[in-house]
Amino acid sequence: MSSVADNVQAGIVSGRSGNELASKDYITRAEVAKIIQGLLQKSDLV
Repeated sequence: MSSVADNVQAGIVSGRSGNELASKDYITRAEVAKIIQGLLQKSDLV
């Protein structure tokens, strides 16, 4: 399983709409904040 699939399954990333990850698009501040929040929660740091 790829690391992207692992992160989707863990709920750290969810994609833009449905099953689309839009890996070639720019990432927004809100998306970065959500990824960081998800990582901290999964690490039990928050």
